[in-house]
This record gives sequence, structure tokens and C-alpha cells, in this order.
Amino acid sequence: MRGRARILAVATVAGAGWTAGATAAPIAGDYGGGTIAAGFTYAKTGRFTLIGLRTDPAAGTALVNVRADNRCGVADVVRRVPLAPDGSFTLRATARKRVQNQRFQRKTVRIVVFGRVDGGAGSGNVRARVTYRTRGRIDRVCRIRTQGWQVRVPSAEPAPAAPRAGTVYHGLTSQRVKRPRPIVLRVDRRGRRLKAAVFQHRRACQTGRYSYTNISPGARIRSDGSFARTERFGLGFSNAVEHFKVRMRGQFTPNGVRGTITIGTISRARSDGRVIDRCPARRISFSAHP
Repeated sequence: MRGRARILAVATVAGAGWTAGATAAPIAGDYGGGTIAAGFTYAKTGRFTLIGLRTDPAAGTALVNVRADNRCGVADVVRRVPLAPDGSFTLRATARKRVQNQRFQRKTVRIVVFGRVDGGAGSGNVRARVTYRTRGRIDRVCRIRTQGWQVRVPSAEPAPAAPRAGTVYHGLTSQRVKRPRPIVLRVDRRGRRLKAAVFQHRRACQTGRYSYTNISPGARIRSDGSFARTERFGLGFSNAVEHFKVRMRGQFTPNGVRGTITIGTISRARSDGRVIDRCPARRISFSAHP
């Protein structure tokens, strides 16, 4: 892995509208966010990071749920780490796991996360190396270079407003059992479209519970700051195809965005098209801030 200088979140993050300082202490609670690269498109995807934090200053710990994506691979881990009195933390981890939708493929994730939370916000960076193997032989090695990230503690804001052009919004969904599940949204430079929204979700199906990361395409932002989008797509497996329907509705506010996401799926066998699993449509809410 190529070494990069350690970057702690004690300086202003450009364009974030938030500066870490020594006056605010970390609070006990859930933070969420990440980042979406400026050149990110739904068709070509690209670099993005999702990170959820659950901090407990009294116990001096933080639960870190992180996923860093590049076109070549995915680095994802969940770990509990020490939390310093000033809100800083470091995660260094190695994880070996199966590759989703690939029966014989495995991956080894080596990831490093630096960060700091300060009051109701935080920031830091992540880098990783992912080695993919099929039946023990190396297929490829993916290096995810340093990506900065930001997190926020969501708060309710009922008043509608126009979005902030060219801005990334960082937050959480309402699914927070066992770990906080983050969401990030990017507005285009004209403030007229939502370029993309990326979020983690957990679905309760007939055959069990499953966690996924969803990348939703953009949507036009109306004059009142609201938006809506329905997407349908299929995810192929060796024996079946899972058909998704995702509905997202949102409203920008003076200092954030809030909304709901409804996700339902049906899995059909490739051989004869019969239904082999259902995940009933369930609605979750989200809230995020720049």
C-alpha cells in the first residue's frame, strides 16, 4: 500500500462549512455521512465513502461502520475502537470475507481510518487495499487511495428551502439497530438536480435479514426544494434474479435534507421464474446536513 501522510480532522475541511475546534467535546450518539466524489455518476459510479459512528465518550469507545468504494473494489468493516478525550480515533483492521454474488471468490481487506468528532460533527480520512482471490489464486489487487469524509448528527428541520449548489449532505437513516447506517447525497453545481444518493439499508426477507448498499440515480429538484425518484433494477445470482423497487422522496431545508425511502424486492428462480423469496416493502426515513 502506498503510504500517505496521516491527516487528522482538526483542520477546516474545504467547503464543509464546519471547523473542528477544541471547544466542543464529542457527544454520545450516532453520526453518519461519508463523501461522494465530484465526478461521480450513476452510470460509471466512482469513488464514495460511507461511514457511521456510534460514540460513547464515557466508556471511551466508538463503533465504526465504514465502507470505501472505488471502481476496482470495496473495503468494508465494522469495528469498535478507543475514543480519545478530544474525540479522535484510529482504526486499523484486516478482514477476510466472501464477495457478494461471487460463489468462489474471497477478499482480504486492509483498511486504515483516522477521524475526530467534535460536538455534532466530525471528519477524517480512509485508505484501503483489497485483494481478491478465486479458489486461492489472486485475481486483482485494488488500492483505494486516501478519501476524506465527514459525518453529522442529524436533527429535525421542518421548514422547506432550496438546496445548496455543489454540496454533499451527510447523515443517517432511521435503521440504527446494532450499528448506525449512513447516507450521503450530492447536489449538482447548479442546485437543480440531486446527482446521486448512496445509503446502507437492512432488509427483512422471508429467508432472513440482509444488508446492502444502494446507489440511487439523480432526480430533478423542484422549485420548493423537494424531489422524488422511483427506480427498478435486478441483481443477478447464480440461481435467481432479485428484482428491486426503490422509492425515494425528500425535501431540502435551510440546513439539511430529510425524506423517506421505501424498498421492496422479489427473487425469482432463473430456471422457471417462480418466486423463491420476498422482502416486503418497508419505509425508512433519513436526515442529513452539509
